[in-house]
Amino acid sequence: ADDPLAGATLHWPPEDALPKYEGVLRAYTAALSRLNRRLNQFLFAAVGLGEAERLELARQPFHVTKQLRYVPAEGFVDVDAGSLGAGAHADWGSLTILATDGQPGLEVEHSEAGWLPVPPRDGCLIVNAGDQVKHWTNGELKSANHRVVVKSARPRFSTAFFAYFDLWARLEALPQFVSSARPPMRPPETTLEFFHFKLGESVGNARERGGALKEET
Repeated sequence: ADDPLAGATLHWPPEDALPKYEGVLRAYTAALSRLNRRLNQFLFAAVGLGEAERLELARQPFHVTKQLRYVPAEGFVDVDAGSLGAGAHADWGSLTILATDGQPGLEVEHSEAGWLPVPPRDGCLIVNAGDQVKHWTNGELKSANHRVVVKSARPRFSTAFFAYFDLWARLEALPQFVSSARPPMRPPETTLEFFHFKLGESVGNARERGGALKEET
């Protein structure tokens, strides 16, 4: 818990290029891991989850810390229109915790109002739900469809902590959100199987039942 990156094969930039980078990122990841566990408890309480189910889902959350750099498109001139830094998408996991450099650009899609800006606020992190939560609650809770529009001539930086439930936990749609008129969105699967599915989907691969990836011919 003190160092969630322990045991991972990691390749750090040279110390003389970015002094203290490794230590800072390890400490940050550990802090966000603790925050994710706390946020999970709020989420579990909101859907009335029992203690045994909470322990199974949050025993050892799987997560990825990613640092992102968005640059304006070549020939960028229109600050008002901006240029697309990341196309419309929803995150794959349970919760995403995002820190930005203070530059605007993140937008979330609203079913009626269209694309709405998510303005950065000093001292605040941005949290959104991902596809694991949507499928687990059978669409009762939505995964946030969002994009990044670069509206500055200088790059925009952000650090995203993508969290998932326990890697081996078996998720299926919660019974309170399932009915004959509302069948489960996805079959029961572990976080690992779901991650394999999303990974394959992102590169155009088909998935066989059971979590195996099959390359398209």
